[in-house]
Amino acid sequence: MSRVAPHLLEEVKLYSNASERNRYDNLADVYAKVVMIEHLEKAFARSAIDPQKYQDECQKLIGQYKISLLSVGGEIGDDPEQFFKQYRLQWTAAKRRLQIGVPATIEWGVGAGKKTSDAKAVAATVSSFITIMDSLQIQMNAVDEIHPYMADLMGNLNKCNLPADFVGKTMTMQWLQTLNGMKASDNLSEDQKRQLLFDLEKSYNAFNQSLE
Repeated sequence: MSRVAPHLLEEVKLYSNASERNRYDNLADVYAKVVMIEHLEKAFARSAIDPQKYQDECQKLIGQYKISLLSVGGEIGDDPEQFFKQYRLQWTAAKRRLQIGVPATIEWGVGAGKKTSDAKAVAATVSSFITIMDSLQIQMNAVDEIHPYMADLMGNLNKCNLPADFVGKTMTMQWLQTLNGMKASDNLSEDQKRQLLFDLEKSYNAFNQSLE
């Protein structure tokens, strides 16, 4: 019987110092959040969790994921696509949720929250449009300032009686995905800001026309 070389029995360490160990611990935190979001998405798809509880938990996990990214120090960027590709992850439901940056209940307007009357939903949506456009015109540029307003707009649009392919919905979802792929501290360029204002005004006009 052949003997195994002693060096082959030695423990293989991922790190050789405290800094490297901290790096792997931080990456493990990011991975853990991804796995938790994947399972949460599947539970929601199977109606195995209350929609409001799903929404609260999903928002919390998305926030924790972003905080965990900061601890990695930009190594994997802010776009989930890079992290999933680099480490060959197959959690497709989690990847979409992280790319959009809001729970499915807000994306699709299903399940969570109390139903509002048509008048209240319309008023809230009009208020969302005006608030975002006014804020952009007075130099609100930061991603972490704009994203919450766009998420609120998406939620309000979904409370209105609008088709799934309504231009305002698709526009808002595209911008949410764009913003979620940027750093919270990033600012929109002048071209991006101008395009967002154009898209908002176009969607706002389409929304008003849908009420006629």
